[in-house]
Amino acid sequence: MTNPNTDPLDAIMEAFETIPEPEAAPATLRCSKCCLPKPLEAFRRDPSTARGYSYDCRTCLREQYKRAHPPKGPHSSNPHVMGYIDRINEKGIATAEAQIETAARLLRAYRKALKLVKTHPAKE
Repeated sequence: MTNPNTDPLDAIMEAFETIPEPEAAPATLRCSKCCLPKPLEAFRRDPSTARGYSYDCRTCLREQYKRAHPPKGPHSSNPHVMGYIDRINEKGIATAEAQIETAARLLRAYRKALKLVKTHPAKE
């Protein structure tokens, strides 16, 4: 029992002195995916966890994201988009063929005009 002559503030101070100091946060944490100890900078801050950092390191999280979200190729798997791309390609091919025909026609006209210029009597 406490001594009635002691100051209540002293009793409170004694109680606080018996409370252990909190342990310092470790300088490294172990990743739950790769099981490697890594520095704190390798983990994201996460206040919802007990340790204040995510359980997976940034590298493992990045690999997990890449597996879950593979890069999309030039074509989407959406059938509507595929049909649209096919129509564009068909038009593009037809347009390219028309451009080749036009270029060939212009080249023939240029060569004919060049031949006329070379054989023109006013040429000095």
